[in-house]
Amino acid sequence: MKIRRLAASRARVLMSATCLASLTFHASASYGAPAADANPSNTITIVAGTYGRNCGQQEGNATLDLARRCDGRTACTYMLTGDVARGGVQSCRSDLTAQWQCGDGQTHAAALAPGAAPGDRLLLGCREFPGAGK
Repeated sequence: MKIRRLAASRARVLMSATCLASLTFHASASYGAPAADANPSNTITIVAGTYGRNCGQQEGNATLDLARRCDGRTACTYMLTGDVARGGVQSCRSDLTAQWQCGDGQTHAAALAPGAAPGDRLLLGCREFPGAGK
């Protein structure tokens, strides 16, 4: 029962991050793979990434890893790894935040709620997705 609640909680965290970023995730998209749209004006430029800000960790401690894996792409599925998570406070349920810009100069943000752990994914993107209201 506890495992089901944990899985449901993680699913809500990931869903809220997806909504916050206003992105559509396609199951066929592979981790770290460049998106099909090669228009450089629509590519991601990481501004900041922080793991454990809610636990007092240094602002920007995940920026280099986010930039290494997502800069220059139109969409990126950033998977939190043990390398980044090891820098967190063990007794605190850490969050993950990301800020990036697209070619239009607007700053976008997404976050995983406290409790983010290795394997959790954050979706970033600069592609426009046609749909209702567009």
